[in-house]
Amino acid sequence: MTTSTRKWQDMSPSRRAGLAVGTLGQLALLGAALRSLSKRSAAELNGPRALWIAVSFVNFVGPITYFVLGRRRSTDRGSEGAAREPTTRKRGCVRGGT
Repeated sequence: MTTSTRKWQDMSPSRRAGLAVGTLGQLALLGAALRSLSKRSAAELNGPRALWIAVSFVNFVGPITYFVLGRRRSTDRGSEGAAREPTTRKRGCVRGGT
């Protein structure tokens, strides 16, 4: 029994493009999941952070599973669709005078 592996040069252009798109999609999902995990506190996660980091490395399934099951939902349903209050911090240059 022989295992056939294809080299990049042997692939058709459409297969190469599909592989490249799939790879970029996987890396984007992984990066988004890891970034989300780094920004959230332990109270905002369902389970240990180390578990979700490990799960995130399982192809497409891991990051999607984290986004669906790993993050805790907000219990305050009223604030989900509400507009954010404006900040009082000004951006840019501060002009002198008044």
